[in-house]
Amino acid sequence: MSDLILENNTFGVEIETASPIHKDQLAIKLKLLTGLSVTSERYNHTDSYTNWKIVTDSTIHTTSSHPYDCEIVSPILKGETGLNDLEKMLTALNDCNVKVNKSCGLHIHHDAKMLNATQMIKLSQFYTFYETALDSLMPMSRRYTNSYNVPMKHRHESSTDLFERVESKKALSTWIAREQNISAKEYNMSTAFSGTFRRECKLNIQRAFQSHKTIEFRHHSSTTEFAKLKNWIILTQAMMVFASNNRKKISKDHKPSFARMFKLLEVSKEITDFYLMRRLILRDKYFSFNSGCTKQDTGRYEISRARSAGSRCFLGSASNGTMRRYIASQQPECEGDFSDIIPQVEQTYEQAIANL
Repeated sequence: MSDLILENNTFGVEIETASPIHKDQLAIKLKLLTGLSVTSERYNHTDSYTNWKIVTDSTIHTTSSHPYDCEIVSPILKGETGLNDLEKMLTALNDCNVKVNKSCGLHIHHDAKMLNATQMIKLSQFYTFYETALDSLMPMSRRYTNSYNVPMKHRHESSTDLFERVESKKALSTWIAREQNISAKEYNMSTAFSGTFRRECKLNIQRAFQSHKTIEFRHHSSTTEFAKLKNWIILTQAMMVFASNNRKKISKDHKPSFARMFKLLEVSKEITDFYLMRRLILRDKYFSFNSGCTKQDTGRYEISRARSAGSRCFLGSASNGTMRRYIASQQPECEGDFSDIIPQVEQTYEQAIANL
């Protein structure tokens, strides 16, 4: 599978930021820097094929140096051209000194018109089992507790419980084979998913489909780094491909692991290595792979702390013996078998640390 999955499939991004200048001024600067169409608008959910827009978002925490909450919303993008436009926009945002913080989220929309209700149920079940592994790729602010990034499982629900709760909806999707138009499909989706997941879930299915005919991935923290955004777009699009493949099944007895997730999604070695490296960096930052992550059974993992008094964890402190022994003692729930890859990535990681 290529690094750009589904060349003809469309996607869109919403990047929450804090800006040093008003959104009207920011729109003018971004237009000049990118050559793209950029407008400043009131908050709205209108889709566009050509126009980037900047809207306000009251959930973004601002500062005295960056007092303006600005959400950057892309037009409907497609393929390499869409990624090139996205890279231009991110470069311009950095040139404008736009910042992100813990209150900022990143939302990716993928075209869902090719999925039926049964396949969307399969996607939600995949996310159910791999929520812990995906949490471990995120900063603490995007793991368990965030009112705009809600776990898929109810508070006292296991992955298997949620799988069965969603599985029971499949009987409601039997009309899909007979549907003739998008309004019939929207009705089927509403029936199948009503009351199952909130709009604010890490995976927004029902509301996103009703509004945009998309699936919205809300899990990731906001970023203006192109590599992070591109790789997350590819990984989430791979989840859409997995859901659409009727030959690939997932059962309630599925045993998830970090390695198995990448094998199921069939992403490239480049993407796999990127997330292995990111996971190692976050492990050192939080002293554990699972710190603060959603559990497979119920609740969440406790947030890990350094054992040595007064110790704080930065990348540069990775050589600290006490900290490294503590990290080594942690057994990640969804690690799986990456024994042939991890030593290479660890070596690359150590070289990166040495160059700090």
